Amino acid sequence: MKIFQTIVYSIIFYVVSLQAQNEPKKLNSFADIFEALKSGYEVICVIDYFKTKLLIDSAEATPPKAIGGMKINAWEYFEKNVIGNEKAVIITSEIVLISHWKRGYVYNYAKLRIFEDGTLELNARYINPLTFKTEMDETFYGYYYGEKEKISANFFAR
Repeated sequence: MKIFQTIVYSIIFYVVSLQAQNEPKKLNSFADIFEALKSGYEVICVIDYFKTKLLIDSAEATPPKAIGGMKINAWEYFEKNVIGNEKAVIITSEIVLISHWKRGYVYNYAKLRIFEDGTLELNARYINPLTFKTEMDETFYGYYYGEKEKISANFFAR
């Protein structure tokens, strides 16, 4: 009976330790995000759009009460001044075909720029899949570290 208990406890410990390893880890700085990406971790960005500054056609607008997430699959890192950039930046983008309730099928294109100073920029566009014309173009500006009340995005690694 003692061997059976040892086996059961070992299995429970193993399952709990696997679960703990799979828990997402919050990334708190540009260095954390960059190191996680370089090390091959899956990095996810979660944005609270309502806490961002939204520009539509260069005019400020009220951001939507919405939250979205994006896995960083393909990315590039650029040191300061490499591509005319004033700050070091990590750039990623993705495009997904969606069925929009009003526009029908559109490509949802998102380009995320993560800057070394704790700021980020997300450009979101709806692109017509037949004409490739942009039907919507919005740019969100936010923070991922700094003053807690200003933070509009969080990054996690797993």
